[in-house]
Amino acid sequence: NNASTSNSIHPLVAAGLGGAFLLNLGILLSLPPVLRGKGAPYLPTFSKNLDTTFDQIRRQLQRQQCTSQLVRNTSALPSLSKEGGVVSNDVTSFQTWQNQESERNSNKKLQFVDLGSGDGRVVFRAAREGLFHKCTG
Repeated sequence: NNASTSNSIHPLVAAGLGGAFLLNLGILLSLPPVLRGKGAPYLPTFSKNLDTTFDQIRRQLQRQQCTSQLVRNTSALPSLSKEGGVVSNDVTSFQTWQNQESERNSNKKLQFVDLGSGDGRVVFRAAREGLFHKCTG
């Protein structure tokens, strides 16, 4: 009697092995279409996820524009030293350089590239948003 109980598998271990077997079976059954060149299974991107993504992109671009305007505005202000005189031209020239760099960076045209295997709805949405110069996918 004692020998028969030591040879059985605990129910949790059996359930874990059965689950692992089913997962492996699912992977093996999905391989033939991939090997035939049909590609991976299509998983659509939901509109809620797209809304969140493009809201974050829009906020980031607004932050960059605000920072760029702040740099431009501070470079136009006269810099005063503690004694009441104007600070040397080095500070002003650095601020002017910062201003020129931010203008150059803001003039860069943004490109959107989607490397997914979907139906193109992300690329179409990016084009509709009007945030990008070029959308590819």
